[in-house]
Amino acid sequence: HLVGLEGIRSLSLHLTHLISAVECLGVFRLPHTTDDRALRRKIIAMSFVSSVLRGHVGRLAVCGCRSPVGVTGAFAAAPSFKHGPLDGRRTYATDIKLTEFQKQKLMNCFDFYDVNKDGVIRFEDDFQAALNRYIDLNGWTEDSPAYMGYRVRWTAFWQSLYFGKLSRVDPKLRKDNNEITREEFLTMWERALKDHTELAKTPGWVQQLIPDLYKAIDVDGDGSLKLKDYENLFKAFGRVDNVAKVFDRLDANKDGQISRTEWILHFQDYLFSEDRDRRGNLIWGSLGHGSW
Repeated sequence: HLVGLEGIRSLSLHLTHLISAVECLGVFRLPHTTDDRALRRKIIAMSFVSSVLRGHVGRLAVCGCRSPVGVTGAFAAAPSFKHGPLDGRRTYATDIKLTEFQKQKLMNCFDFYDVNKDGVIRFEDDFQAALNRYIDLNGWTEDSPAYMGYRVRWTAFWQSLYFGKLSRVDPKLRKDNNEITREEFLTMWERALKDHTELAKTPGWVQQLIPDLYKAIDVDGDGSLKLKDYENLFKAFGRVDNVAKVFDRLDANKDGQISRTEWILHFQDYLFSEDRDRRGNLIWGSLGHGSW
């Protein structure tokens, strides 16, 4: 009340850049093998500071403030949401309510992250189970710098997703319980997508979610998503699918990787397109019913 909305927005901006500075100190770019205890403690400290600062930015977002997109980690510069279509024209949903096809796609996403299939997404249960599988897939240990740095990426993605649940909700009705139910998942996306047909106009948490997920899937941190990254993603979250076929569809230009530009366009299609043949429908695997 004292600093006003512009002051809060300015604080949100500075916090976001501070996160970038903390993360750029080396959380995501440390060598994968080291026994240096001091370095290990440094990683834990930076991970904690980054998480705390992200929490503050997210809480500011709950108040209606947007934080800049893509200022951390692999997305050093803000990704452009103005790219042309990958292939052909698009048909987008324009209704305030989610369409049945949008609900189908969003439930496919929810089911992907609901690892234990209890109808609720929680970091401690679902995401931690996936991270434990990542440990096995990569030969890490729970206290290895590589794992601790990688865990920060999925923590950032979860926080962006969870802030979506809390944003634009009456504080009296807000359930800050560190979980997202199916109903809450659909409701938060309906709030985020209503009256919009492009990513550039969606709330800040949606725009932050896109680079956060890209970085989380990119295990080796080389700035691109390869088939191995996608195979590990599906294995970690226990999703059975023809991953090679999914990846081939998402790799629009057939260069063996999913670029950041392709990733943004696929998200645009996933969230808005009513065309069942769009490549982006497959981000979290096949939908069935001829969605290949």
